[in-house]
Amino acid sequence: MFPTIKKNRSGFSLIELITASFISLFVFLGAWSIYTMSWSWWHEISPRIQAQQIARIAIMSITEGNVDATAGTDVIGTSTYQRRNGLATACFDPVVSSNISVNDRIDFGLEPDGGNVRAFFLAVDGASDERAVFYQDNNGNTRILNATRGISDLRFDKTVDATTGKISVRVTATVTRNIQGTRSAQYTISIVYTSVVYIRNV
Repeated sequence: MFPTIKKNRSGFSLIELITASFISLFVFLGAWSIYTMSWSWWHEISPRIQAQQIARIAIMSITEGNVDATAGTDVIGTSTYQRRNGLATACFDPVVSSNISVNDRIDFGLEPDGGNVRAFFLAVDGASDERAVFYQDNNGNTRILNATRGISDLRFDKTVDATTGKISVRVTATVTRNIQGTRSAQYTISIVYTSVVYIRNV
């Protein structure tokens, strides 16, 4: 009886090596793609989204406003609602002024006021050294709109319709960012949001 000879298959065949190489290549390419997308998000997409958010909040805060105790209240049934302080509820002919220190500024009044005693304007926040939108109420108290820190420019353009006398104000908020992303050189993005408000009860 002849002894049984067993072959040792401890190594890999050529097909197994090629298959393992292809799988390793696909895993590496997948990881590289995820890394590239994450880099692009962090350095390019995220700053753009932040700039859009700042501009959008600036426009909404100025046009629609926020709940303000000094703006008065409305009573509907048994419920009392505080009014907002935006230009959409302005009741007087607003005054748009411009100078070097604050760029554009708009003075306006709401129903409880006797004239244009409120204001929105652009100024530099001393704490962060960034530009931001500020609001001044009818008592002269000024506060920063924190979510607008980082805004680059703010413009108010008032138009009076020659036929109807209706007054409209175009509000333009601009946020500019320098981005160093996946490109070889730094580049600049500029986000511009615009909204038109018609002043009521003038």
